[in-house]
This record gives sequence, structure tokens and C-alpha cells, in this order.
Amino acid sequence: MVNLVATAVVACVLVVAVILGIVQILDVNQPVVWGTFRHEYCVDRPRGGCSSIGRWTSDDGAIELLSVRLDGNVDSRGLARASYQPEGVSNDADNNIVHGEFGTNVAFWAPWLLAVVIAGLLAVRTGWVNRFTLRGGRIVRKPRRSAGVVPKHRA
Repeated sequence: MVNLVATAVVACVLVVAVILGIVQILDVNQPVVWGTFRHEYCVDRPRGGCSSIGRWTSDDGAIELLSVRLDGNVDSRGLARASYQPEGVSNDADNNIVHGEFGTNVAFWAPWLLAVVIAGLLAVRTGWVNRFTLRGGRIVRKPRRSAGVVPKHRA
């Protein structure tokens, strides 16, 4: 029963990763505006540490966000290069957030990487991956053995 529940939970995480990946594909053509984040204060995170809250100004000065959260880290001066995506399915305006350079760069492929890793874990956990083998550079299904038949071994 525990194995079934664990497998179901992992399968749900796989579905969430795929949904996040699809959202990233839908938002790929939405504008991303770059600017500078200035740290003003911290808000404690539930698991320790703090989230930087501050002011973000676009490079051209057209957009200024006050009391916005940074998804990333500031440098020793309290500054960070950050992006803002005002439109799209998963837009930053609704979430009141800007993203550091690392977060912006991994946002597109990270859900897909997570989905591939989880799918591999599920394949191993369920034994599905053991049903196939490589023959002549091709993946083929292993032949089924009859119940009660002991395979012959060479001496």
C-alpha cells in the first residue's frame, strides 16, 4: 500500500512538472523586461532565511515596481540584475515578483528536466524499464518466459 501511495505521489509531481513546462511554452513569446532590483528589507521564509523585498526599475526607466519580491540573491551592495514578465499565463504582475538572472535562465527548461528525471524514476520503480533491452543498437521488448520454466545456463 505504501508503494502504491508513493508511486501515485511521484506521478502527481510528474503531472505538475509537465503542466509547468507547458505554461513555460505558452509564455515563451511574452515580453521579458530587464532591470535592476534594489534590496530594501527582508521577510522571513517559512523554512528559514529571508526573501528580499525592494524596488525594481526597468533599464529604460519606464516601469518601476515597489515592494516587489526578488526570486534570487542580491550582491554585497544590495543590487541584482532581474527580469520581469508582465504578461502571460504565469505572469510576474500577478505574483508581485522579479527573477534573478539564474531563475530567468532556467525557468524554461527546469520543469522538463524535472519531468524527465521523475519519469525515469517511475520507470525504474514500476519495473517498466526492465521489460526492454538493447539489441543491435535498437530498443526491443524482452521475450516473456513461461511460468515454471527454468532457463538453461551454459556451463
